[in-house]
Amino acid sequence: NGKPNGTVWHTGLIGQIFKKEIDLAYCRIYLQQITNSYVNLSFPWHQLTVNFLVPRPRPVVNIWALTRPLSGPVWTVLVLTVCIQALAICWSAKIISKIPK
Repeated sequence: NGKPNGTVWHTGLIGQIFKKEIDLAYCRIYLQQITNSYVNLSFPWHQLTVNFLVPRPRPVVNIWALTRPLSGPVWTVLVLTVCIQALAICWSAKIISKIPK
């Protein structure tokens, strides 16, 4: 169990979330009044629950944030594939238009 240290829960998975040592935690947390004063989980029912903890999302200020899910080489291959496919469609349309009906 973590022990309060000032205003932050400093140990355990909750402490690691606060200190940004981990990005998410999957654990069992007892809902207790002392925990609730540091982490707003829920009304303390004294039941064992399973929680999936993630920190609040940080605002993204980079205009290229949408490119983050994929690496540079993957984006390059994706753009090249789309361009090649577009050229193939144009080329096949020209060939089909030359075939007599």
